[in-house]
Amino acid sequence: MISDMCIGAFGDRQVGDAGIEGCVDATMVEVVASMLHGRQPTLALGRERIEDPDLVRSYAERVVKARLHQPLFRQRVLLAYRNQCSICHLRHTRLLDAAHVLADAEGGQPVVTNGIAMCKIHHAAYDADIFGIDPKYRVGVRPDVMKELDGPTLRYTLQEINGSEIELPERHKARPNPELLDIRWQRFLAAS
Repeated sequence: MISDMCIGAFGDRQVGDAGIEGCVDATMVEVVASMLHGRQPTLALGRERIEDPDLVRSYAERVVKARLHQPLFRQRVLLAYRNQCSICHLRHTRLLDAAHVLADAEGGQPVVTNGIAMCKIHHAAYDADIFGIDPKYRVGVRPDVMKELDGPTLRYTLQEINGSEIELPERHKARPNPELLDIRWQRFLAAS
């Protein structure tokens, strides 16, 4: 049982108390390293070590609120941006999203001027306020992210876009609404 493993390996924290991420530490790094070197991973329970137990499959049904307009919104936004990420120009459409400038939950409408074509990694970073886009279509990356040292993905995917301008749709009427960008930009600045 996962909560027992967390208690044994990581003190008295249970999954419910700290979330599953509360159970990830140096022991998980050791497990991953074992797998990379072709060894059977083991987990620590206190001072004992055990083989990696089989996971028990379990399922739950849930009711979700589906945004039925989303596929058409995505199609229209990607078409406006010539099926490429506005940040890095990636053209693999299966890896592209229509990012909302102002989210549905914030009253954002499913219109092209409230959307920006982004690859999945840039979309996730935008939604996490790791970078923002100002009303003049310039990209700003959070100062703490600019100071990080982590490797090529961070450097090329996030740090190097700081100060760049996004690729805009050719049609002016399809470009992101500057007023919406300003609302989102202010949120980004507050998060920085």
